[in-house]
Amino acid sequence: MSFQFIKKKLVHPLQHLQPTCCVFCQQRQAQPICYFCLNALRENLNYRQCLICGKPNLTWVCKACANASWSFDQTVALANETSRLMATVKAFHYHGHFSQMVSILYAWKILISKRITPVDLIIPFPEDVKISQERGFWSALELAKKWSRLTKTPYISDLLTYHSKESNVSKYSVFYPFKINTELLSIFSITNFRIAVILPHMQKPHLLHETAKLLKAHGARYVINWVLIRDCTKERG
Repeated sequence: MSFQFIKKKLVHPLQHLQPTCCVFCQQRQAQPICYFCLNALRENLNYRQCLICGKPNLTWVCKACANASWSFDQTVALANETSRLMATVKAFHYHGHFSQMVSILYAWKILISKRITPVDLIIPFPEDVKISQERGFWSALELAKKWSRLTKTPYISDLLTYHSKESNVSKYSVFYPFKINTELLSIFSITNFRIAVILPHMQKPHLLHETAKLLKAHGARYVINWVLIRDCTKERG
């Protein structure tokens, strides 16, 4: 029996036996978030959210969504800006601390995954290439890869793209920040698809409305936003 064979047999069990620490209180235990901190996160999720935009609200649908006709159908948010997860999400989303993804995905799996309906396709929220290059990674894409494995759902990274406003565009003309890959759609149809758009940090719903409008214009039946942090303090309009 070779050494490599024995190593492969031992590594997987040992990974589960090794101690870890809670990302919040640093208590040593077997999961990335301890029982007490997970319950604290669960209590934070007990507040009522608007079913459409995910904003904390006393009724099931907030006044803005009752009056507005958003193209997306639902928003599921893991936490809001007052949650202890805010620092964890920022460390991952803005600073590239990929070790935080373990605790983020664990919290999503335990607290959120049973509350959402399955989808047919996952799409990372489009991001300006310059921002991704400066940061060195595309956080929404990294999440889409992990969620794809977790939910056994395919993802496509280049179906929607973001393009910045060109200098020669008149200030009076209508500017649409997103484009859809029509060449890809000629091979892969999204007709009647239920699509989840992954977004680490949602500050306002207007850009997500534009992505959902494009997807539905090309046949998507249902668009849901999967959001880590729903930030309401910076929302305008």
